[in-house]
Amino acid sequence: MSIASFCDELISDGAGYRLGRVREKFLRSMLTGIEHADSLNLTSIAGALDEGIRLHATQKRLSRNLDDQVLVDFLQNRLLSLATSDVSDDSWLVVHIYSLEKKYARKIEYLGPTGRESDHGFKVCEVLAIKPEKRVYKPLVTHVWSNKIPDFESDSSEVAKTLDRVLDATGNKGLVFFDDQSVGADLVEFLINRRAFDYFSMMRSDEAKVVHKDEEWVVRELFDQIETKYGRTMFKLVPEGMLAKGKIDLDLFLHAGALGVKRVNDSRRLTLIALRAKTKRLGEISIPILTTKIGLRSRKSLMGLIESFLSIQDVLSLHQEVRARFRPGEFRVLTYRRLRLLFSLLQAVIFYRIESKGSPVIEIPNFADQPHTGELDRTYLMPRKIDFEQERRVDQ
Repeated sequence: MSIASFCDELISDGAGYRLGRVREKFLRSMLTGIEHADSLNLTSIAGALDEGIRLHATQKRLSRNLDDQVLVDFLQNRLLSLATSDVSDDSWLVVHIYSLEKKYARKIEYLGPTGRESDHGFKVCEVLAIKPEKRVYKPLVTHVWSNKIPDFESDSSEVAKTLDRVLDATGNKGLVFFDDQSVGADLVEFLINRRAFDYFSMMRSDEAKVVHKDEEWVVRELFDQIETKYGRTMFKLVPEGMLAKGKIDLDLFLHAGALGVKRVNDSRRLTLIALRAKTKRLGEISIPILTTKIGLRSRKSLMGLIESFLSIQDVLSLHQEVRARFRPGEFRVLTYRRLRLLFSLLQAVIFYRIESKGSPVIEIPNFADQPHTGELDRTYLMPRKIDFEQERRVDQ
């Protein structure tokens, strides 16, 4: 599929709605320019379009047309409709948050703190849909905000509104995973308390309470009662600087078990998973997990779900690499509406690349069932490779 064909599909919403010639031309220009320039910088986009007129004139036209709330709403809704068309009950929906830093900017509308000391910028919530059997993903929605925008209540509310849009579009289909590196425990608690949906989430506080067989338990105490009878060895690739100067391949013995529970004052059936990771380097780590998935009685169902959880970071890392190619931090628009439309356009181009060229491949997973190859420090002994031909010659 060419970028021109994708523009045709995007602009035609199937209901006969027309954006108008000016808006359609602008969308085509921006999507084509971002695709060719690999950038969100309007000067770079204008240069990639090469319209045969002064560069400044193209850039000025693009900037003027970016300030359009109708296009913001149309593009976000249209992308969500296209991307969720094949989301099923078995799909994973991954909620991820990152900061868009503009440390030295001061004139951008609604610029706010990002949570890092002395830094300014915006926060971005993305929801990705993953087909677990194929390990392919699509971006569903991108929402940009700061605590300075009109009607801001809290970061939690902004994420909740984003997730609501996705769940409304999918008809509540999909299993929601929360990126444990960017989505805090309080936010997870806020989200699962306000709406019923299927989820899989680490429990950060082992002092939380659940109900098991009509008896109230502290998670930590019930966790210790769970028999972790299913296990397997896996290998985790640890980046440079985390445990040592170089990369380390860490051998982990994962063992898990599960019990049926409910949340206090809630009748919905849930599963508390006890996941233990044992390694010589770090000892044993206990990870309580709460999920709406029930009936996890077999090795295949329980360990399969855990392996899905462990692979989420691989998909997120891959998506971050794809996004970084466009250098999103280089944007130079001054109004919030322009910024929102710019990032919706970025989502559209990433969606186009995945649709036309296929989802990028995870070449080196962080978690693997076999040792990682290469020159690595290892927490285990590799078996010596035997050169049988050499030994035969020695014997002769």
